[in-house]
Amino acid sequence: MQSTFVQESSVNHSTEYSTENEEFDLEKYFTYVRENSDFDSWTYLLHYLEQNTVPIATIREIFDHFLSKFPYCFGYWKKYADFEAIHSNPKRVEAIFERGVTAISPCVDLWLFYIDFVRERVANGEEDGGAGESHEEKDSQGQDRVVKLFERAIEAAGRDFQADRIWTQFIEYLRQQGLEEGFEGGRKSRKMFEIYQQLISIPMSQHSQHLEAFKTFIGQNDPGAMLSQEQYEAVKAEAKKRVTDSAEASGTKTINGRVTQGYYGNTDWNYAASYGQTQYDYPYGSYGYNNVPTT
Repeated sequence: MQSTFVQESSVNHSTEYSTENEEFDLEKYFTYVRENSDFDSWTYLLHYLEQNTVPIATIREIFDHFLSKFPYCFGYWKKYADFEAIHSNPKRVEAIFERGVTAISPCVDLWLFYIDFVRERVANGEEDGGAGESHEEKDSQGQDRVVKLFERAIEAAGRDFQADRIWTQFIEYLRQQGLEEGFEGGRKSRKMFEIYQQLISIPMSQHSQHLEAFKTFIGQNDPGAMLSQEQYEAVKAEAKKRVTDSAEASGTKTINGRVTQGYYGNTDWNYAASYGQTQYDYPYGSYGYNNVPTT
């Protein structure tokens, strides 16, 4: 729907925006939308910014006013950040994303936009480091920063029924990093194990796929790398109970392998049970029984 001001000022919506359009007075139009707070007029103005060359100071003023009135329009936080990125202002980009995820913390898409921006800067070596730091130290700090950002995203938006992408991208990020040596005592595998544990306890749209991925992960990793020493000794003792007497009596030299197999089997059963309980508790997802079909 065409805004009242546009109709009165004879600005043609059907024509391409252009700085040559002398009929469009940006300052006058900005004054109008500030006074009237009409959403259609605001989006018309923001589209004009995308199609024309406008000073960054003006862009900031317009976006700041718009987002103070409509903070839940997550796509416009991204557009604002893109403008700052074009003008090579990474600190301002991050500040905008921070404002956005503070305003709408459960927004999965906005968190992922933010994480992608930081990941790209870390991958390109563009993150600032301390004076005298080696390349390896900067890489490690960058990786830790991405991990902490993922953790914040999970804390804020990770229980949304459609939040699968945050979890799976976090796990895949860890998998791709050469972090094992830096993660004391197998910290990388342990971290992934902990994330999977949290993930399968939350009802999500791809819940069954997450359980299968977790089972595959368990089967491909040494329990000692996934658990603390205390946890490992406890599950090792439990797994040994599952080893048959005949296997022990035969003097087999594969007892450790059988213990590991027993651990996998025990874990598989436990988490399958956890998955089943979650499905029972939340048969229609994290939105609860409001989503129960009526027909």
